[in-house]
Amino acid sequence: MRSSLAGFVIGVLPGAGATIASAMTYMSEKRMAGSSGKFGDGDLRALAVTAGKRQPQLPDVPTAQEAGVKGYDVASWNALAAPAKTPRAVVERVNQELRKALAAPEVQKRFQELGVDPRPSSPGELRDFFVSESARWTKVVEAAKIPKQ
Repeated sequence: MRSSLAGFVIGVLPGAGATIASAMTYMSEKRMAGSSGKFGDGDLRALAVTAGKRQPQLPDVPTAQEAGVKGYDVASWNALAAPAKTPRAVVERVNQELRKALAAPEVQKRFQELGVDPRPSSPGELRDFFVSESARWTKVVEAAKIPKQ
């Protein structure tokens, strides 16, 4: 398969899943070692971050785009959703309280320790983001001819 997003071959490398999982476990247990661009004891070296901007915990590690993978900007995200018929006032109240919680200094500190960049948004902004992400990844899936499941 070929990815139109990054222009490189995507495939399955037998045994890689366990290796990646082990590396991720190692990295999470050892924590990132600041500006050295290395993880833990330096046994692993970060080549790039997949998000569109550099990570504060790894300021010397380039983004994938900076490393030469044109158009590559992939970051995980989380959102809080409610059933479609939830009253607007309830959605707005939950959003307001969530923003307050995310702004709390102890929450900010913990997120920073974890390398998480919280970006609270309005329900409308989240809807627009979701529509955009859905369209973006639909194109990637179709271009790579990934079968629907």
